[in-house]
Amino acid sequence: GVVFHGQTAMKPFLSNLKGRAFALHTAVMIALMVLPQARGAITTWTGATDLLWATGTNWSLGTEPVDTDDVVFAGAGVGAITLVAGDLASSLQFSANGYSLTGTGATLALTSGNITVDPGISATIGVALAGTGAVNKLGDGTLVINTTATNTGGWNIQAGEVQIGNVNIGSATASTITIASGATLRTTTGTNAISDTSTLQIDAGGLFLFNQNNTETVRSLEGAGLFDR
Repeated sequence: GVVFHGQTAMKPFLSNLKGRAFALHTAVMIALMVLPQARGAITTWTGATDLLWATGTNWSLGTEPVDTDDVVFAGAGVGAITLVAGDLASSLQFSANGYSLTGTGATLALTSGNITVDPGISATIGVALAGTGAVNKLGDGTLVINTTATNTGGWNIQAGEVQIGNVNIGSATASTITIASGATLRTTTGTNAISDTSTLQIDAGGLFLFNQNNTETVRSLEGAGLFDR
């Protein structure tokens, strides 16, 4: 073992200990500096190259979005943007008209589930919204859903309007579709636009408008809101 006798023996030991601590601190700092930084930022669609989601040069960050990126469509590269299976983002925001997301067999998983459509704006999603979380419709604009959503966490229509045609929202497992006060869910064509296993929650001040030719079946209907043809 090591035996210390008085301050004379202690000083070299402390000096050596301080030296080692400094070296360890320096090594940790260097390691932290070279670790890849977690990416999570706003990336804006420019459409500078083509109308393919996967093309990095179509985005302000220079790369295809990842699951921590907030995606903004602000007026550049307007058109039908093609996605593929397994595409990712954290959220979507549509601040200009004319955008649609499309692609045969394409899926898009949103980490936050947030889709914002600004006032006076209409946007169309024709890819399957996937994942286990809820889809949250924000903003006073109109979101048109043209492909059956496969997410299992339900829907929160918090503002504006969601229009669905001859496709399903909800999920094969029990989920809840909530229409908040001031928001509207509208079915436009076809039948059974809401999954049979879903609960439709219409909060006071919320509105569910279904096409007069539609036959809707839901697991349960709740809330003090209105529904009409």
